[in-house]
Amino acid sequence: TVQRPTAGCWLEGSDIAGLAKAADALEVPAYQANVAEVWHDTADVRRRAGDDARLHFILRPTHPDLGDGAETAAAAAALKEFGAEGLAFYNYGHFPLSGMERIREALAVFDDVV
Repeated sequence: TVQRPTAGCWLEGSDIAGLAKAADALEVPAYQANVAEVWHDTADVRRRAGDDARLHFILRPTHPDLGDGAETAAAAAALKEFGAEGLAFYNYGHFPLSGMERIREALAVFDDVV
């Protein structure tokens, strides 16, 4: 789903717990307006998926998410707190070059994740 919050994905027919059991990992969009929303949504995803689920997340490091991108590194830290193993970014073709610096900062949070 790309709907906010991720918990609403059941409306599209997705069962987070079931998908977590069937897949090697889940890649979940964290398309939220700010870090607090990322934290709450990620906590819910972790709860639904289970402690053993491998989670990866996708961030948009620019408008309209994460305080127009200013909270990208803080969002990465929140994701890591919940055991995220991977981090991806969307939508390179639609954000300014400053978004690349935000990506660098967010990836630095994950430097020690294997």
